[in-house]
Amino acid sequence: MVTEGEFAGTVVGGPEYCTAVAFGSAIGNDNLAAILKGNDLADRLGLDTLDLGGVLAFSFELYQRGILTDQDTEGLDLTWGNYHAALELVRRIAYRQGFLGETLAHGVKGAAAIIGKNSERYAVHVKGLTPAPLDARVVKVYNFRYAVSPRGGDHLRISAPGAYGLDDLPIDEAVRHLHSWESIITLPDLMGVCKFPYTYYTATTDITIEKMLTIIPELYSAATGFDVDKEELMEAAMRVNHLERAYNARLGLRAKDDILPPRFTEDPMPEGPATGKVYDILEPIREAWYRQHGWDEEGVPTRQTLIDYGLEDILEDLERHGVTVK
Repeated sequence: MVTEGEFAGTVVGGPEYCTAVAFGSAIGNDNLAAILKGNDLADRLGLDTLDLGGVLAFSFELYQRGILTDQDTEGLDLTWGNYHAALELVRRIAYRQGFLGETLAHGVKGAAAIIGKNSERYAVHVKGLTPAPLDARVVKVYNFRYAVSPRGGDHLRISAPGAYGLDDLPIDEAVRHLHSWESIITLPDLMGVCKFPYTYYTATTDITIEKMLTIIPELYSAATGFDVDKEELMEAAMRVNHLERAYNARLGLRAKDDILPPRFTEDPMPEGPATGKVYDILEPIREAWYRQHGWDEEGVPTRQTLIDYGLEDILEDLERHGVTVK
């Protein structure tokens, strides 16, 4: 709760890390009370703070570069650190008010398409979704997840403390580890439980992931009365991964869509321990990822993979919709 100052009386739970970045460092703001106010405002207006943070940072950068003018912002001063302007912009986005509010309500990808003027270069997204503020230039293998998540730049599709440190391994070996975590992190979604206690509990206690993979089937069996083992659950999780990929293939998504924004692949890290780094392993890790899954060079599950996982109906559906399945 904020107890003094212009935002006194603001009560929120948190702020969560991504929210703190969205209203804080992403826009050059170090006023904690304003961050809490932004959190409260977004909650009340029903806006996701992670994607909202990407939109705010995008608009502030475009203003700095002169791509957005005072006429575009209708007098709103989007100078870095101006949290009053950020809070007003949130309100305008929610109500789609004015040119900027209406434009930014489409997210960074949609907004860039409307604004033009090379603004696409500064729109940090994957398949339209803003990734979490965990830089892929620093932790390259783990944050490859942004490129191949079925929902776009999603940090929750593969969220695992066990995936840290994979940059030191050969790519094929690193991909095998990441592939296992992809299935492991799918299980909480299938079972309707929160994935954070499930994964991070293993990182903060002496319980290993192998032990957790024993506990989860026991919980499932206790709740449903059906006996399953970890191998059955992991196979079910992998079936989901293939199904999601097949659905995206039906919608036209291919390898060209499994990319990272230029901010990661072209712009060197400007400062800190990772100064000068760029994301330079996209093609080889993507190729290894497809091989590991049994997908073709465009990322479409192969005929044999779909058959092996009992997805013959999905195979037929893909072919019925004109998708080439090899």
